[in-house]
Amino acid sequence: MELIELVNPNGNGCYNLKRQNYFIFKCFFSDFSEEEIEIIRKDTKILEEKADYHAANSGEHRTFIIKHLDSFTGIIAEVITKKMFNEVFNINAIRPEVKETKNQIDIILNIINKNYTVEVRSSMVRNGIEFALFAGKHGIPYFDIIGPYCQIGYKKNFESVKDIYMRVLFDTKGFNSHNDIYNGILESKLPFYIIGGVSGKNIQQANKTKTMNNTYAKNPGIYYYLGIDEIFDCNDLIILLNQLIN
Repeated sequence: MELIELVNPNGNGCYNLKRQNYFIFKCFFSDFSEEEIEIIRKDTKILEEKADYHAANSGEHRTFIIKHLDSFTGIIAEVITKKMFNEVFNINAIRPEVKETKNQIDIILNIINKNYTVEVRSSMVRNGIEFALFAGKHGIPYFDIIGPYCQIGYKKNFESVKDIYMRVLFDTKGFNSHNDIYNGILESKLPFYIIGGVSGKNIQQANKTKTMNNTYAKNPGIYYYLGIDEIFDCNDLIILLNQLIN
């Protein structure tokens, strides 16, 4: 796990986004210990057994390999985020036992004898990490960070608002199939990145919503979000943490 800086390769002001550089953690599967890898395997199996064949964020029907990959990358994102809080920020972070998919808390941070909830949102970026961070249109980035959402037939009511929403992105550029992605992760050829996070309070106050509906969606819904350029990157996470406890 290495802290790196990415700067907009298109030059300052391109797409008129709010951020032109990010300090993020670049990670590979080899960063995990044997114990963490076993946890990832075990929790992936539990999650895919409990998860629906419709994607949580769109309602699209998923094949078995897509469902497995979604579960696998989701658990990886949680474990690497927990590892970052534990080892980089020296915070007591735990992952509750995986029991369900609808109301599961990903991570709990214990700071000065008080618990804070963390939701980890992960995505695959087929056009590369620089596209995810710096591409947009009319000042609006293409990528965002999702807050609480509801979905017909899955989550009829909005989720409870978590204290922090974290963003993890898998750079799948050059990996042309789901099997290629899966093997690329296991062989530590495919990097994934902890981008940073935002507070649930900030997402609520922004009051920006999007619909989760497309041609293939069986379960349309709605979610709150912020553009990825409004995130506290990994260099600024300490500011976000201080805002929570003060």
